[in-house]
Amino acid sequence: MLLLVGAYLASLLPALAMYCWVRSLKSDEAYRRTLKRALLNGLRSVLPVLLFSGSFALLERFIGLKGADPVYERLYRCFLVFAFSEELAKYLAFKRALKQARYEFSRLDAIIFCAIAALGFELIESLVYAFGTNAPQMIVRGVTLMHFGYGFIMGYFETGYMKTGDKRQLLAGLLIPMLLHGLYDYSLTPELETLNHYIPVVGLALAFFSMVLVVVFILFVRKHRDDPRFAEPL
Repeated sequence: MLLLVGAYLASLLPALAMYCWVRSLKSDEAYRRTLKRALLNGLRSVLPVLLFSGSFALLERFIGLKGADPVYERLYRCFLVFAFSEELAKYLAFKRALKQARYEFSRLDAIIFCAIAALGFELIESLVYAFGTNAPQMIVRGVTLMHFGYGFIMGYFETGYMKTGDKRQLLAGLLIPMLLHGLYDYSLTPELETLNHYIPVVGLALAFFSMVLVVVFILFVRKHRDDPRFAEPL
């Protein structure tokens, strides 16, 4: 029990370190308040996801999906129930944070807010998963910061849409995280491994990709802090 508690607390350190770092980027109180709101919105975004998941579970029984082939059942669960609902909830949490902002935020600010809203969701989800996983898995979840990385992708394309009005960027900001998220969850389906022993490699590759995204985020923020394309008011 103590090992699990220690692993859970350790898994939170990368997320907390990331939040503290982006908070230190500006001493402006309006920026920091919006950053805090984005985090809190992300924390609360778990609630509609739980509601959606519960409603879908009832719908499964009503229309006879319960008991279907596990491979196909897991397919729509991963992409529709998990990926769709979670990424949409994070998107709405991010948009709410922008509406709550009381200053002219830049594109870079907004990208950071989106990633932090996703981070808030990740913190709560890690707590939920802590009751049904083991210490190594908790550490892996903490290090990969998968939701945070997908929030970075979402924020980049969403702010591109806000700047240019190009709806393709809006779609990319929603669909890319959903597809990556769904594919990762689906790659962990036990029944798939019996069909193809290389399926778990997909999950490992996406976990590694998530860690790369975190590094790219840090480099991106450092590079574009003074870039007029990203630092001027959006």
